Amino acid sequence: MPVESFGRRQARVYLAWQKDRRGPNCSNKDRKVLTTAWRWGVAYLDGFPLDQPDPFLGCQRYAEIRTPRYIPPETDFWKVYAVAPEREQALLTCYLNLAARKSELLRLTWDEVDFARNTVTLTTRKTRTGTVKRDEMPLNAEVRQTLLWLWENRQGASNHVFTCPVEPFIGQPYKSAAHVMKRLCKRAGVKRFGFHAIRHLAATILAQEGHSLFSIQHSLRHEKQSTTDRYLHGLGAFKEVATALDSLAGRAPAKVLPFSPPQADSQVIVRRRAR
Repeated sequence: MPVESFGRRQARVYLAWQKDRRGPNCSNKDRKVLTTAWRWGVAYLDGFPLDQPDPFLGCQRYAEIRTPRYIPPETDFWKVYAVAPEREQALLTCYLNLAARKSELLRLTWDEVDFARNTVTLTTRKTRTGTVKRDEMPLNAEVRQTLLWLWENRQGASNHVFTCPVEPFIGQPYKSAAHVMKRLCKRAGVKRFGFHAIRHLAATILAQEGHSLFSIQHSLRHEKQSTTDRYLHGLGAFKEVATALDSLAGRAPAKVLPFSPPQADSQVIVRRRAR
């Protein structure tokens, strides 16, 4: 359909169809994506009608049904780790210990690893403007040992840190690693989870260990602390909240102790002391 013929009515019909077919959450997500696409068309497509308002932006969002994110138990993570090949164990170790996004490790190169300064630079476009952001992160002992092993046992000519260990792609950088976690979870006999769920697990562990919101924010590399706040509440990971609610437990009305009236002799003593 030509853009000039597409209005709010067509947008509402499409979003309502998505709601009935896939649910309100998916419909709202489509609305967000299509609004972004419309803005892209205005900015970059020659001949795009600049005076035509975005029809998707004019549609109301549907009330969503919020469900908690699935965070695998730490025991399930270690079950997956136990059945993984050695190079995939290295990948899992770095995802957990760096609380990294999926793409940050798949695109990581040896130029971004500095053993002398004990740092690694993670690159992401997960910013408000899409600008490339580079964050230098310290290496803990586990990650440093893992990266040293990968450096000493490099495969292929690629400069990428993590390369595929499976035939016929041995030594080649990952493109998406789409089936890695599916295969490992099935082999370990646990509920399926992905690489991003490991980032959620890392955030949960940090919160449960009592680390400050500031340190968790910088571990996750969020631009705003409010993002980390929402992130942790979405995961149900605030140890401080659990501690605060525990203080409400066990409260009951104060006990009333029976008071027997004083004897005559004691009343005399009390009066004398009062004088």
